[in-house]
Amino acid sequence: MFYLDCPRSDGIKPSLHEQVICWSRKWVIMGEFVACSECLGFQSVEHSGQPFLHMVECSLRAGESSYPWALLNEVLNKVLVPFNSRQRQ
Repeated sequence: MFYLDCPRSDGIKPSLHEQVICWSRKWVIMGEFVACSECLGFQSVEHSGQPFLHMVECSLRAGESSYPWALLNEVLNKVLVPFNSRQRQ
């Protein structure tokens, strides 16, 4: 499991919409690629299991920003699970 770093000043776990906003501040999807919003490095979905290669000067190089596709998957699973449950009813 990957952790999306979206700290809140009150220490409460970020809501789902806050997590989506947090991801989209750092990443942009363009077709089959995800791009870093700071250094504009990019990665194909085919390479989603490999660490993301940021530019040397990018502040997002460390930690969670190594696997943007996995982070997006974590957030989307929270969206899709309730949706899929409603569809089965």
